Parts: sequence; C-alpha cells; structure tokens
Amino acid sequence: MFFVLVLLLQAIASFQPVFGDGAQQPSDDLIIASPYLLHDLETDFWIENATGLCIIAWQPGTQRAFFIAFAIWRRVTYKFVLTEVFNCTNEEILGRWDVEKDGGLVCENCIGHVYGLTEPVGSYFKLYVGNETTYYEGWHLSGWIIRRVG
Repeated sequence: MFFVLVLLLQAIASFQPVFGDGAQQPSDDLIIASPYLLHDLETDFWIENATGLCIIAWQPGTQRAFFIAFAIWRRVTYKFVLTEVFNCTNEEILGRWDVEKDGGLVCENCIGHVYGLTEPVGSYFKLYVGNETTYYEGWHLSGWIIRRVG
C-alpha cells in the first residue's frame, strides 16, 4: 500500500486537475475509494480486490473534475487518469481517460464514463473506458467508496 501512496502523491504533484474553463477551482464533491473490480481489456481478465487508491473530485453542472486511480495486482500496476471532461452531474462524469498498465499507455484519450458518484460510503462506483472514438464497456474499474467529502 505504501508503494501505491507514493505513486499517487507523485501523480498528484505532477498532474493538474481538468477544468473546462482553464481555471483551477475547488470541487463540490470528493470521493476516496479503493479498487474493487478491474477489467484488463488486453487480456480480457477480470481482477478482484486489487490493492490501490482512487480520488475523484467534481463539480456538478460544470466541466470541472479530477479522477486518478491506481490498482496493483500481482505486481502489475494499472493507472486511470481523467484527461478531458465532457460533462459532470451529481451522479456521473463523462470524458476522456488515459489508461496505463505497468507505465505503458494502453489507451490514450479514450472515451469513458464513471457513475455511481452519489452512492454512500460502503457502496461502489463504476468506470468504463472504451477507445479513442467510441464509448463501450472495455476497460473497467469499480471502487469501494471509503470516504466522502462535500
């Protein structure tokens, strides 16, 4: 878990939140979660209970959001990062994500959808990422919501 926290801190230090108007503004909602289920589209393998951490922040009704997640399973590290926001509601974020596997980009600026953001602590959200041109349920990450702020 320490390794995941170091990766997360490095990513946050080098990553700027995606805000549609170019401004860095606070969000209205924040979720901290741990991975529950992951789908590796390259291998078509479903992974349960990977180690990791996810942070989601968003402002409903805007294009302001931040999403970063790390999941580690059997020494393979997965990373999901929101790169562009189409729209945010209380329940979901639509946009583009980068997906990395062991540091290599396996899906760049791919269309995705995270939902379940109104679920309570102890429940989970779901993220599905397709490819560069089409949304579909390809790459997947669900996470147990362990803390909510906002």
